[in-house]
Amino acid sequence: METRASRKRKLLLKEEVEHKAVRTAMETRASRKRKLLLQEEVEHKAVRTAMETRASRKRKLLLKEEVQHKAVRTAMETRASRKRKLLLKEAVEDMEDRISNLPDVVLHHILSFLPVQSIGQTSVLSTRWNYLWATFPCLDFSKFSMKKKRRERKRQAMELIIKTVLAGRHANFNIKVFRFKGNLGLTYLRDCIHQLVRHSVVELELDLWLDGEFDLPRCIFDCDSLTNLTLKTVYSVGCGMNGGRNSWFELWSYNVTGTTSLRSLDSAALFSGSSFPVLKRLTLKCCRVFMTTHGLCIGCPQLEDLRIEDTMITGLDISAGERLKNLRVKHSFSSRKNIESWVKIYAPKLESFCWKRNEIPEKDSVPSFPFLKTCCISTDSCRYVWSGPLISTNATINFLSAVVSARYLCIHILLDEKTYSTIYFEGGLPFRFLNLTTLKVHTGGFGKTDIPGVVCLLKNAPLLDTLKLEIGYYGIADHQNWGITLLDNSGYTEEQFWESEAQALRSFLDHLKILKIDSIGSFESAIIATRFMLKHGSALQELETFNPNPVTPPNNTYRHGNQEISKEDRISNLPDGILHHILSFLPVKSIAQTSVSSTRWNYLWATLPCLDFSEFSMKEKRRERKREAMELIIKTVLAGRHANFNIKVFRFDGRHLGLTCLLDWICQLVRHSVEELELDVTFGGVNRLNNIGCPELEDFQVERTKINGLDISSGERLKNLRVINSFRASKNESWVKIFAPKLETFCWENNEFPEECSVQSFPFLKTCRICITSSRG
Repeated sequence: METRASRKRKLLLKEEVEHKAVRTAMETRASRKRKLLLQEEVEHKAVRTAMETRASRKRKLLLKEEVQHKAVRTAMETRASRKRKLLLKEAVEDMEDRISNLPDVVLHHILSFLPVQSIGQTSVLSTRWNYLWATFPCLDFSKFSMKKKRRERKRQAMELIIKTVLAGRHANFNIKVFRFKGNLGLTYLRDCIHQLVRHSVVELELDLWLDGEFDLPRCIFDCDSLTNLTLKTVYSVGCGMNGGRNSWFELWSYNVTGTTSLRSLDSAALFSGSSFPVLKRLTLKCCRVFMTTHGLCIGCPQLEDLRIEDTMITGLDISAGERLKNLRVKHSFSSRKNIESWVKIYAPKLESFCWKRNEIPEKDSVPSFPFLKTCCISTDSCRYVWSGPLISTNATINFLSAVVSARYLCIHILLDEKTYSTIYFEGGLPFRFLNLTTLKVHTGGFGKTDIPGVVCLLKNAPLLDTLKLEIGYYGIADHQNWGITLLDNSGYTEEQFWESEAQALRSFLDHLKILKIDSIGSFESAIIATRFMLKHGSALQELETFNPNPVTPPNNTYRHGNQEISKEDRISNLPDGILHHILSFLPVKSIAQTSVSSTRWNYLWATLPCLDFSEFSMKEKRRERKREAMELIIKTVLAGRHANFNIKVFRFDGRHLGLTCLLDWICQLVRHSVEELELDVTFGGVNRLNNIGCPELEDFQVERTKINGLDISSGERLKNLRVINSFRASKNESWVKIFAPKLETFCWENNEFPEECSVQSFPFLKTCRICITSSRG
């Protein structure tokens, strides 16, 4: 058992030794593994340490580079700042006003585009600009605006401004241009002209509102520098040339507008060669000069441009027009009863001639103009009101013979169509327009009355290549007869007339290239003429027609479901008297607009007995354009009325109206037997009302008209007469002639007592008021 126990112990010991060996081997492996791990860890630490050293070095390098870059940027910024500072310093040192260093002439030209207020404000900039303002050659006060509303304060302020400006000018610098528009006192105006003459003004333009007579001072006649003078007066009694030597040795342009009279010792010597030896341009507009048989004489040897508008003359004598190139006479000749008009023109070099809205003179001595290029002739005939016949054919033929060399001819035949037709039936014109290439004809209608006159012109223009016809709508009913009994009784048509003239118009038709027809009325006659020229015009290249109111057939039916029901114009079927009464409640502009509705309403407008223009409004702002437009409207209305229907009432309220136009209106109203006439007008230059001879006149009022003569020669039916604040003291003698046996009411209030009075007794007078105001001292 001991052996077994020993053996068992031996085995246990052996196993224990083996286990120890195994544990020792395992411990040796673990220690080796730990050593390897420690070694690897040491190696890793070394690698990390090396990597950290590289990163730190790299960071250090980057920091170093950044520091270097900062230093470079700082150095560059320092250089830029130094450079900027140097540039600023140099700019400050070398800075100069280049505009102010420009020459005076250049700066004056630049300033001339600014208003005078802005130019004056530049004087506070520096001494240089103050000097430029003090030597500025062009002073334009025509558009000077002020905030003051009262007229007197505005006038005083304006006088103070101009006085300050002229007083501050350098004495050695002249004034080339001086313009003014507004109101100035007469005393200061003379002082202002004296100062301008001392500064040797070259061009003087005055648009003045004067309250009394004004005579140009003596110094202006002695001003050798003045070459251009323009005078415009509004609400003035007189503005003329009186005193001094009455001569302008250096003046080459003279414009006069709105003056009441041009006074001179001798009317024939006013515009003579001794008065204006070098005058080249002369304009007379709205001036009442020489309403006598002596007329207006112009003998300036250097005159090149002459314009006469609204001047009311009966004679014109241009005796020394060797250099005259442009002549324009507008609304100045208007023949009156027992006064013959005459014209004498010698202008061999005339190139442009305009005779617009004038009478054809009864006596003329006008030789041909060989160098004439353009010509416009427009006549306004009123002689038929006074004496019956129209313009004589001989006067028209003699006047046209002077413009036979024209290349462009424009003829207005609105009221004297019968004159040209009479010339045709009497054998035509004895001369031909061989140089005429363009013809423009304005006619009030294009019916049987007008066609012979137009054909008369076309037959004598063989080389015409452009024809323009402008056809109006004035009194179409009066244009449907030939004026020849044989033709009217035989039923001679317009087509037959045109075809009968085809051979006589052959030369014209072979050269006609352009045809333009602008037709407001007489559409059928215009179509007939167009067909004829298209048929026979072998050289026609261009045709242009215009009709602002094309005729369209009226649609008198409307549909209701499947039924067609006719529409009946019940209003148009009312009697004329009822429709005229309805239309009387509308303004005249609305009544005129109804004339385009149909032929029936056009007839009602042409026969309307009451024409009230007292509240007529227009969009035009300029007074001159508004006046011309108003004159044209009323002229068109009166010319388009039917001759057999009288005017019962005519009212007009307008501030500025030409005297010639007003007299023409009265002539036409007398022809239409006006019963009630009411005119509220203001115009310069009225000093007498002659021949108020309306036979049916019952009520006549004259208020604030400033006249010194009144002639009511045929007032058999006059019952009421009122003359208020119209007769004033003047150098001319005042006179009154009144014949009114049935006068019932007479009022003479706030007037001077006339020096010459031819007034018969009023046996039926009921009420009378007389208030005499004396201003003669």
